[in-house]
Amino acid sequence: MSGPETLPSLPTQRRLNPLIGAAAVSIVVASLAAVAAITGVLPISKANQGGTEPTAAQYNAQPATQAETQTPAPGSTTRPPAYDRQYAQNAMPQAPAQQQQQQQQQQQQQQQPSQTEPNTAARASHTAGHVTGVQAVESEKPTSGLGAVGGAVVGGLLGNQIGSGNGRILGTVAGAAAGGFGGNYAEKKLNTNKSYRVSVQMDDGSRRTFTYQNPPGVEVGQRVHLERGVLVTG
Repeated sequence: MSGPETLPSLPTQRRLNPLIGAAAVSIVVASLAAVAAITGVLPISKANQGGTEPTAAQYNAQPATQAETQTPAPGSTTRPPAYDRQYAQNAMPQAPAQQQQQQQQQQQQQQQPSQTEPNTAARASHTAGHVTGVQAVESEKPTSGLGAVGGAVVGGLLGNQIGSGNGRILGTVAGAAAGGFGGNYAEKKLNTNKSYRVSVQMDDGSRRTFTYQNPPGVEVGQRVHLERGVLVTG
């Protein structure tokens, strides 16, 4: 008989390191907690949320740091941010009240020239201007008939001296007729009225005419004005 069979020895199992086991357990617990927080099973504390929001001190610190980074270096030609903000404020749309005030000012400026035009026209004098023309006018006065009678008498006497008989009669008649016509013409010339007509362009644009029996003493283009109804130079 053979002796008892010897079974092969089983390999010895390695023992798990305690640190590795603890790490694995913590990973599993953290994963379960994250899943519970995402699904809403585990509520998130407000303290954690408040920690993510920036504080007022951080807000106040941000503009200061931005201003420090945007400030140009000494000797640089770049404008500081204050100028840019000023131009940005000017470019911002204005309030309706400001726009209405500007429109009213523009309308007043447009109306000012139209208001000054009547004032200048009112200041233009209607008693001063310059002479545009001087004309001498002759007018005949009505005859009294004495010239015609006197001329007829003289002409008749002269005609009576011509010829004899019927010729003397014809000469007397012809002399009287010619003498009467000549006497009337002579009377008209002696009684002619001569006057002077002066035309003046006034400063207000009107035209006026003045008549004088004697020479007015003014010339064309001369500056004149009225004093007590009489044209005076100057």
